Amino acid sequence: MVESTTETVPDIRDKTTLECLQKALDETQETIRAYDTKAEVLAIIMTLVVGIINFGLVNDICKTHCWIKFISVTSIFLGITTLFAIGMVLYPRKNLFKSIDSGEFRPKRTYYVSLDFLPSFTNLDEYLRQIDITDWKREIAYEVLKTSCIRDHKHTWFHIGLKCAGCTLVSILVLLFWVAYYG
Repeated sequence: MVESTTETVPDIRDKTTLECLQKALDETQETIRAYDTKAEVLAIIMTLVVGIINFGLVNDICKTHCWIKFISVTSIFLGITTLFAIGMVLYPRKNLFKSIDSGEFRPKRTYYVSLDFLPSFTNLDEYLRQIDITDWKREIAYEVLKTSCIRDHKHTWFHIGLKCAGCTLVSILVLLFWVAYYG
């Protein structure tokens, strides 16, 4: 007698749901990594541009012309503001997922293990027991919400940083034209 190994409709639906949640989590994590990489590159470029232009090329001319000094200080201030915004992309200061309403579900944190939250997970047997009783659909959905909060925070601060970088570059361009005209 041959036993049937077909899955039932709810099993297939749960499997599909878990696969979709996992893909959503993976895509969100990739987006977060992309924002981090872009922010690092922007920070390096802005540091080099502001440093070379303000402290290398126009340092001597700034002593003689008041407006050039003002524009130079403005571009330095905007550059520092840009670096602050980039810093908020790379190192968020607040716990963004305290605002997530998980209802009666309490995440077991078996997907993303943090020994800060659950020091009992240093025991392998306890961790394996928690894995066996984890509601994986809810656990992964909670992780998707957490990473989405982080992604949105990084998106907001990255765009602020880009706007500040644009203003910085415009002020440096004005500075260079002014130096070329009066220098």
